[in-house]
Amino acid sequence: MSISNYHNHFWEMWNNLSTSEKQEPPIQNGPIWKKYFADLYTEIQEQDLTQDQNQINRKLKLLEQSIKDNQNTIDFPISLQELIGKLQTLKPKKASGPDSISPEMLKHSSSELQEAVLKLFNLVLHSGCFPDIWNQ
Repeated sequence: MSISNYHNHFWEMWNNLSTSEKQEPPIQNGPIWKKYFADLYTEIQEQDLTQDQNQINRKLKLLEQSIKDNQNTIDFPISLQELIGKLQTLKPKKASGPDSISPEMLKHSSSELQEAVLKLFNLVLHSGCFPDIWNQ
């Protein structure tokens, strides 16, 4: 295709963009793309892998097993001892947040309030939905 043909094709496509009638651009080399995506999602047999690919595959399987065996500590709920330990490290003279609860109040809170806070934190971690106000 000559440069003038590319130029004309460009302006033809440009004009088609501004019309109210949408025209789908033609897929060039359709069979090539079809084969590419078919090959992309076809499982490769182990005997067809190169030595490097086999090595990567083995390492990935070991890593997957390791992850299953040693779940991340963030996957476990917060314990009451962890919460109490963190509450004790709060600095007393810091300003309170939008809820008007000061660090000093949390530090010296009753066991009932600590258990309520613990339930809230674990519920938030389990659900993955953090209150928007916590971002302030």
